[in-house]
Amino acid sequence: GIAGTSTVTMQSVRVALLLALCGLCAAQEARLLTSKEVINKVVVVDKDFAVKYTIYNAGDAVAKDITLEDESFDEGFTRMSGLTSVSFPSIAPGESVSHSLVMQAHAPGPFNCSVAKVQYYTDDDVQTSYSSNPGSVSVSPSDEYSRAFNPHFVEWMLFGGFVAALVIIPFTSWKAAASKYSKKAN
Repeated sequence: GIAGTSTVTMQSVRVALLLALCGLCAAQEARLLTSKEVINKVVVVDKDFAVKYTIYNAGDAVAKDITLEDESFDEGFTRMSGLTSVSFPSIAPGESVSHSLVMQAHAPGPFNCSVAKVQYYTDDDVQTSYSSNPGSVSVSPSDEYSRAFNPHFVEWMLFGGFVAALVIIPFTSWKAAASKYSKKAN
């Protein structure tokens, strides 16, 4: 009687709890992964450099009203193109969106390029995530960059002229001496 009914009731409760737990585990949710990378290998004072953001929805639900904000570049930088705050209406599961920003630095030295903040909605819940951190970026002075990466045409032309002179002068002296001795031998 009663012992058998309570066992069946307990099993029913356990099955109901297990189904509810599985339902919670299977609930669809958007999960945004954001990468932030400085594209240029060398960042130079008063020269353009690019920053690329890629937001990927690794979840199984649509993310809505996505806002990307990056406050890394407030002081000492000029925005040349792109926006530091951008919105996307939605990102479906398994899809990604990209945004690029072109900046110029105004002072040399190390710069801590910190994370960007991403806010989005899953149903009515606001979610916040952060991008990857590119870390410290070294901003090189423009004269140091020019010295290292310019082709230096004038310097190479002068070097070529000096080498040619160092080869031609001894050769002409030898040729004159050789012709002088060959005339005496005949």
